[in-house]
Amino acid sequence: MSTQDLRLAIISSETNDVLSPVYFGLEKKGFSVSVIDPSEPGRHKVSISSVDGVASIVDEGGRRVDINSHTRVWLRRPRMPSLSSFRAVSESVADFELKTYRAAWESLYSIKAAWMNPYSSSRPLERDKLLQARIAGDAGLLTVPTIFTNNPEEYSLFVASLQGDDVAVKAPISWHSDVVGSETPYGTYTRRLAQADALRLSSRVARSPVLVQPYVEKSYELRITVVGERIFACRIDSQKSPRAKVDWRHYDTASVPHDAVQIDTGVERALFEFMHRAGLVFAAIDMIVEPNGDHRFLEANPSGQFSWIEALTGLTITAGIVDWLSGA
Repeated sequence: MSTQDLRLAIISSETNDVLSPVYFGLEKKGFSVSVIDPSEPGRHKVSISSVDGVASIVDEGGRRVDINSHTRVWLRRPRMPSLSSFRAVSESVADFELKTYRAAWESLYSIKAAWMNPYSSSRPLERDKLLQARIAGDAGLLTVPTIFTNNPEEYSLFVASLQGDDVAVKAPISWHSDVVGSETPYGTYTRRLAQADALRLSSRVARSPVLVQPYVEKSYELRITVVGERIFACRIDSQKSPRAKVDWRHYDTASVPHDAVQIDTGVERALFEFMHRAGLVFAAIDMIVEPNGDHRFLEANPSGQFSWIEALTGLTITAGIVDWLSGA
């Protein structure tokens, strides 16, 4: 398909440092690309038709983007506006306007086009780690036994069943924040607890549901970015740093080597099967490699960050995204 026949759009509320390399990579190939941010109400007019199954977006300058079977769309972290963006006569009216605005965009995301990723696939997976694990297991990947609960009794039964092993406690969603007066950022990092300590803290889970797993010893970790039919794998030697040992998101890049690697062909096949079953085109997948060589799936982020992996390893993930969007 020629650059004239193929329509390209980026729908995202991400920052330019993430979007620009892809945008300019597509421009260099001769494509005209529309960048649309749904978090700014009033900037775009959206229409979706049930007659011909197409949608259109018209921006402030009158430029029109058609979303149809000839369109490839990079849908990456689109946000909805805040309630205060709608200057209605009352908060309840503003809430209604926001809900109708959201409904229009979500209807647009269901239009038949080539999406990276389809909203109907990525949205449920973004916050459902157990759904991810079920799909991964069905695809042939090793997973970690997990309970997700705010029931102290169920939590205690599960922890006690681990026969003395250490416990990993995780939040179901990511949250990070800087706190005024503190040099330490707060966030939802994985915690490793001895079984006795985990049992002693059981009453606290009633306040907020947590994911609980046996702690899996690591030889090293993998951050695997899948783009279409291509895999970009980075080995993270997190065990070389006390700070990153339990959760590599306590970034210590000075002490933790990050290297581009080839992964086992059986694991690669299972990852592609996971992507197929999950309905994803793009995902950043975290895995543990145990001392015995077993590869264990932790989670997949349908809109995971990848720029830092490129910077540390030279892996050409951006080029992979550009190639997929341009049909190369």
